[in-house]
Amino acid sequence: MKRTRKRDTGRIRAERCCAILAACTVVLLGGAARIPAAGPGAPPSAGAVLETAESAVDIRRAAQQLRDRWAAEAEKLTAEADALERELARVRWRRNKTAAFTADLEQKTGDLAAAEKAALTLRDDLGPFLDEGIQRLKTFVDRDMPLHPEARDARIRHLSQLADDADADLPAKVSAFLEALSVEIEYGYLTEADAAELEVDGRVIPVRRLSVGRLGLFALAEGGRGAFRWNPGSKRWEPVDDHAARIRQAIEMADRSRLAALVALPIGRPTDAAEDAVK
Repeated sequence: MKRTRKRDTGRIRAERCCAILAACTVVLLGGAARIPAAGPGAPPSAGAVLETAESAVDIRRAAQQLRDRWAAEAEKLTAEADALERELARVRWRRNKTAAFTADLEQKTGDLAAAEKAALTLRDDLGPFLDEGIQRLKTFVDRDMPLHPEARDARIRHLSQLADDADADLPAKVSAFLEALSVEIEYGYLTEADAAELEVDGRVIPVRRLSVGRLGLFALAEGGRGAFRWNPGSKRWEPVDDHAARIRQAIEMADRSRLAALVALPIGRPTDAAEDAVK
């Protein structure tokens, strides 16, 4: 009888310990499950406690899995949101840059259109001026001293052909015209001697020709058989044999074969025929 009573007491204590342990487990796991009672006033059985604990563990595990999945999903959504923010920033940059480029291109297009209009106006104004300038230069060369006549005639012909060339652009025409003017200006300052052939009284005479700018043009026949001076008034070569020695000295100075010195040449009275031709 005593043994039976002790056995019942031990079983009751064990059941109470299991119940307390199950209650603690439920509390620690969040109290997600309720322990079913065995009956009014009766402590829960060990099976019920175990079932409750397993149910709480399952609920806790499912909640943790949901939390982990949501954390992964949240991380993925955050990364996507960051990527979209960066893409949005790039799109805004491209939009602003495109607007800036468009405004710049519109400004440049307007400037080019204005420059083209000005160029067309300049072409319309400069074309007639260039033709007139070439004609005036030709007239000036015809009235001027016969300084390098072959080169000057070739230059005038080239300018006339270039002015009528439809394929030649205006800058090339203007450049050739200005170059011709530059050469003509240099003729007025250069003192040089060269070999030439003069036609005097129907005879062709080989000479050494001396140009002293546009102040005077002289020629000395080979062997010193005659000296000549260009007369701008009559447009003819006239003999100046009395000055042959001086002309020879000046030619030697121009050839750098004689030291520079003062030489009196028969220049005559200066005329303004060339200036009249330019005007």
